[in-house]
Amino acid sequence: RSVHRHGAKKKLCSRKGCTNISQNGGVCKRHGAKVKRCSSEGCTQRAQNGGVCKRHGAKVKLCSSEGCTNHVKSGGVCTKHGAKVKLCSFLGCTNYVKTGGVCRRHGAKAKLCSSQGCKNTVQKGGVCKRHGAKPVVYLCKNVGCTNFALNGGVCRRHGAKTKLCSSEGCPNLAQKGGACKRHGAKKTCSSKGCTNQATQKGGVCKSHWAERTRV
Repeated sequence: RSVHRHGAKKKLCSRKGCTNISQNGGVCKRHGAKVKRCSSEGCTQRAQNGGVCKRHGAKVKLCSSEGCTNHVKSGGVCTKHGAKVKLCSFLGCTNYVKTGGVCRRHGAKAKLCSSQGCKNTVQKGGVCKRHGAKPVVYLCKNVGCTNFALNGGVCRRHGAKTKLCSSEGCPNLAQKGGACKRHGAKKTCSSKGCTNQATQKGGVCKSHWAERTRV
């Protein structure tokens, strides 16, 4: 089985009903394809190039815009500096496309956790966080630093640029609309037409979460 994606012919996983791209041995990662791990002792991240992950020295292309440390998306630049990204085809939506030309909010199918009866989306290894998926966490590349990397491979202390809340004197990070949660940044429910604040898993409000759990 094969499929054309972005003009290139790709082989699909040989497992019945699976639409993932084949990695090696005719199967995808979920169904047993072996992936190279970083050669650095004790590291379980996937090797990028040179046998190591980004944290341990794999070279990644940075945006060609002067002073920018973001990773290249296309055309030698990051999305901030003009890399073209596909947006959801739903009228007026500015979310990025996931599958089928639309974002998740407008119908893109998300892979669900393989644990029986679970409706959470897959995080890693075919399962959600609740059922064992370990989140990928990158640490600051400065020697001896154990802070999380924010952008450019470094933490705030070592130069990562972050946007602060626009409210005067507030040191919190901006969440949405230039403000932090305390000063008005609110994420609305992803259910069509709902303007309630999203407080539950899956980006929905309490009432729509209750509806999902009753199904």
